[in-house]
Amino acid sequence: MSGPGYKPAPLTPRSPTELREATVRDYAANARRMGLEVSTDALERVAVADLEMVDAYRRGLDTSPKTGPVKKPEARASQLIASPTDGPPLKAAPKHRERPDVLYKRAHLRSEKWSSAVARIARILEGAKAGLTLELTALNAEVPALALEYARLYANFRTRKRQFSDRSNRDALRMFEAAVYDICDRSTSKLGHWWVK
Repeated sequence: MSGPGYKPAPLTPRSPTELREATVRDYAANARRMGLEVSTDALERVAVADLEMVDAYRRGLDTSPKTGPVKKPEARASQLIASPTDGPPLKAAPKHRERPDVLYKRAHLRSEKWSSAVARIARILEGAKAGLTLELTALNAEVPALALEYARLYANFRTRKRQFSDRSNRDALRMFEAAVYDICDRSTSKLGHWWVK
């Protein structure tokens, strides 16, 4: 019953028991609306806990869980690290992490052609919105088919899957760059030329 002039009556329970019963009834109705079957005992436990929290708040009591003294991060970290005999041996992290310049170096510092290719890819992806899948992400892009192709290429390159799986870093970089240039070349029918020597 809602409409112009309708105002719900305030909840005025006459006793704590009535308040608990009304709360359990409301929680049960909400659970049924969501398609859940919850036992009355479980709902009553939740309702009582919620009402106790509201009552404590009204009285100005702090009912938050009490914790012991805070341990220093180093102490907690040392507890989490297993000894070398507890599991498989761990290998040390590499001293130099691979950071391919096609991804990490500013495009104009790498080469003029790569800079133009990065600008063209940005133009192809223009309008793309984050989605649950690559297909949904590329749906609103300027050139959806090429945007999807680039997204898959980039994901495969970053995770070294498919055509990049058994290649050396140098070969993978060259293949990625060539594939990006190919995508840019195929965009000329819709977006015009992207690279002029």
